[in-house]
Amino acid sequence: MARDQANHPQIRPAFGFTASTTDPMASSGLPHWFFDGTTLFLVSAAGVPAPVGSGGSGNGQLFTARTKTAAVLTGSYVYDNGALGVGATLIRGTNGALGTVGGVTDLAAGEVVLVDQQATPAHNGIYAITTLGSGSVKAKLTRLVGFDTAARMVDGSIMSVKEGTFADQIWQLTATVATVGTSAVTFGQTADVMLLDDAQTVSGAKSFNDAALRIWNAGGTFASHFKTSASDQRDVTFPDATMTVAGINVAQVWPAVQTFAHQIVRVLDATAAFSTRVGSLATTNRDVNFPDRAGTLAVNGSAQSITGPGAVDIVTPTTKIMANAVGNAMTLANGTFTGQRKIATLVSKVGGADTAVITPTALAGGTTITFSNVFDGIELEWNGAAWDVVGYSGLTVIA
Repeated sequence: MARDQANHPQIRPAFGFTASTTDPMASSGLPHWFFDGTTLFLVSAAGVPAPVGSGGSGNGQLFTARTKTAAVLTGSYVYDNGALGVGATLIRGTNGALGTVGGVTDLAAGEVVLVDQQATPAHNGIYAITTLGSGSVKAKLTRLVGFDTAARMVDGSIMSVKEGTFADQIWQLTATVATVGTSAVTFGQTADVMLLDDAQTVSGAKSFNDAALRIWNAGGTFASHFKTSASDQRDVTFPDATMTVAGINVAQVWPAVQTFAHQIVRVLDATAAFSTRVGSLATTNRDVNFPDRAGTLAVNGSAQSITGPGAVDIVTPTTKIMANAVGNAMTLANGTFTGQRKIATLVSKVGGADTAVITPTALAGGTTITFSNVFDGIELEWNGAAWDVVGYSGLTVIA
């Protein structure tokens, strides 16, 4: 690219590329750019490289303009085609400055402007500012060397606009110019090329095949982030080549009722079993059970066992009580969510007169629950303010 830079100083060979002696995408099967440190190549899907800027059919060039016209240049500019485009000019019809172009007010001589709104499309093109103009001098623009002959004005030539109304946009010559000064010179904005050092916006529904899209995080894995707004970031995980998805370590929120097929959803606890907890509110959890592949529904967690005095927990659904004295004193804290169930059963005694007495913090219709005989049991449900007795067998509830 050293030759083209010398002859055409506005060519921008880097364009977000990193020089490499070998093309890392040579066998990708996708059209792409490749920069070897000297020359920028446009590589076809078949892996055939074509040096950019060398001319020829279908081999466009790459340029950078400071700004682009938003309308016909003000001042009745007169076009002179030079020698078949070489040295062609646009000169203001009367004395006056070039003025603001595409929102840029401080243009200087030598800077490049994409002119694509002239009343006669054949007068469009890429121009360098020769004279800014003033009250006594006409503004003058000259076709940019390197984009002033039909051999150079090839379909696919690309212009990046850096400032003004069209900042960070990419415009592309839509058709090869057969005769400079006669054939229309038309540019269209393209979504097929992007400036890699700028934030990208994709509008509308898009489809990407797995060979074309790769989103990497700083660690080089497929995990990444998406933002639905400036302050709302979504953590997502992309599968690797074997379709293995890494664990997602952030809480997931489903805003409405969802239906999931069992082939799709697997909810695992820390031991990789199908038992887990689901929160119905920010401060409440529901203990739920997932069946194994045979359809067997296991008890969620181990039952609590208490020998002698102690606290009946509200974590496990069932508590087994072993009495070893008369009146073993036990406590039961308030539930953590409305509808929570708790089952307690006296499973053994050391002495024939041994009993166990549970005193809940809040018990609807009573104060204490006394277990006197083996297999005395009770089922309670938290109503939001106290434990309700759902059912019991053989025991005494004392008001």
